[in-house]
Amino acid sequence: MHISGPSSYFPTAPFGASANNEAEATKQNTVVSTQQSYEDKVTISAEGRKASATASPMSLESLRVHSWATDFSAESTLFFTNSMDRVIEESRRFNHFSERFGSDGHLSDDERQAMINYRRNNMPLNTQFNEYEQFDLKHKNEFEEFGAITAAHRKEAFAEFGIFNYEEFQEKVLNVEGDNQALRKTIQEKILNDPRAVELMGILHIKDPA
Repeated sequence: MHISGPSSYFPTAPFGASANNEAEATKQNTVVSTQQSYEDKVTISAEGRKASATASPMSLESLRVHSWATDFSAESTLFFTNSMDRVIEESRRFNHFSERFGSDGHLSDDERQAMINYRRNNMPLNTQFNEYEQFDLKHKNEFEEFGAITAAHRKEAFAEFGIFNYEEFQEKVLNVEGDNQALRKTIQEKILNDPRAVELMGILHIKDPA
């Protein structure tokens, strides 16, 4: 499974890749198909492999996520972030169920129907996963636009608080009680005062975190 990298939570890339971007990376790194073997389900994207190879070693503290990292996250983002282990477990159980079928290299009509019925009745998270994937694909441009808008507002807010690198982020956010709620409020106000950002929030099912 994908582990959230620090670039999503502090200003290194550039100043605040959102949780929505992080969930997209999770989807790219975890591909679930109930018609494939489990070994085929989890794949690491080329971008993910490259990032892992070039990432600098970090302490456990440096990987800590601040408490408001999921502000302005879409419903699909939260699902991909929180539910992938359970989605994969559903697929494992389906694989175990379907192992009895097709031993001769051929699926009978009854076996095929049994597999269809199993997926329909026992895999609600995979169904939801597919629905969210279709939603995100349909609104890919809107997600990219919202990410660019919010990144700009975060960068501006970070600058106002004198945060220009990770060390300053750690000092002024991670080491501050409440993870610097004043900065959080400033970012929220900037985004919520942006008419296009608010419009996109409605389209993308993103709740006001305030």
